[in-house]
Amino acid sequence: MTRPWEILLTQCIADVILESGFRCISYNICRDHVHMIIVCQHVQLVKVMQKIKSCGE
Repeated sequence: MTRPWEILLTQCIADVILESGFRCISYNICRDHVHMIIVCQHVQLVKVMQKIKSCGE
């Protein structure tokens, strides 16, 4: 069963990835962490992760 916060997190990830112009190959939302395969330059990864982590603040 999908929880409401999973839907919000999925939308946040989608917004950040599309805004950044990257591709998300796969993601998996777990109870206390997320796995993602994102196509981007290594130096850009920190900025993208900061944006995702700040969603909902």
